[in-house]
Amino acid sequence: MLLQKKKGEDEQGPVYELDWEQLKKSSQRLTRFLDNVIDLTPYFFEENRNNQKAERRVGGGTLGLGELLIKLRVKYGSDKSIDLIDNVYRTIAVEMYIESANIAKEKGAFQKFDKEKFLQSGFMNQMPEEVRDAVSKNGIRNVTLTTQAPTGTVGSMLGTSTGIEPYYAFEYYRQSRLGFHKVMIPLAEEYKKINEQLPDFFASATELGPVEHIKVQAAVQKWTDSSISKTANAPKNFGLEETKALYEQAYDLGCKGVTIYRDGCRNEQILSTNEDTEKKNLASSHGMLENDLAKDIGAEAGKTCPNCQKGTMVKSGGCTECSLGCGFTGSCDMK
Repeated sequence: MLLQKKKGEDEQGPVYELDWEQLKKSSQRLTRFLDNVIDLTPYFFEENRNNQKAERRVGGGTLGLGELLIKLRVKYGSDKSIDLIDNVYRTIAVEMYIESANIAKEKGAFQKFDKEKFLQSGFMNQMPEEVRDAVSKNGIRNVTLTTQAPTGTVGSMLGTSTGIEPYYAFEYYRQSRLGFHKVMIPLAEEYKKINEQLPDFFASATELGPVEHIKVQAAVQKWTDSSISKTANAPKNFGLEETKALYEQAYDLGCKGVTIYRDGCRNEQILSTNEDTEKKNLASSHGMLENDLAKDIGAEAGKTCPNCQKGTMVKSGGCTECSLGCGFTGSCDMK
């Protein structure tokens, strides 16, 4: 569901506002949908069926937070964004919990529900009284209701930012089974039609500091009863003590877990803003590099890796890659 409505345009570009009523309705519908899935799922093991029916654990999540903030002209990780994120995810949690209590009134609470223990939990202690009253009166249908999955593939397919992440970049190269290809973010291109320079509320993952990533995760975690998939991007020179301090800050802010990714720490990266590998891949697809090296260099199996010029291209899962793991991936057959 789209949660923003376009109001018009100004000298910077399109102007949007958040549709709070749509957010509430979407949260309620999601709760019923996920609860129904539990009963429609074909379980292969009776133990799985019994455990799920006893707890009715679900995890409603979101994607497109990065895009939403840009459309509302709020910079990801700023104090203003933290306040907005708190309101958005509080609304989602409150609506889902009240709807789960409504379903419990209709169909019964989950089998292992213990009202006193449930209401004493740390998560329920922060809930507004309307939620606690609904659970106290009706019980609750699901032991957990919210989580934040990475949604990398789904977000890319839908053309929006993934999970609760900002956009990785607004122009970048993606490595897939088809090799490397350039990705242009449509929202950024829309603004570029008016001004070549993107406004300051366009903030990519690598432009933000690691602390800004953690603050966003903590704001979402406050209203998420399960855990979260979130990456704190760090620069190449991010040291051991800085990493330690970041983990400690994440713990102090209430994050259940955190992933820190230091740029360039792996031989192979799925996403990159570096065009060099793209150029080499395009050249190798024609059988040789730009400087017209020997014909035994190329992306096909058995040829010399065009990237490091030391390894041999070998088959791996239908694709070819460098035997020395330099990060180059060549041609793929989709059979």
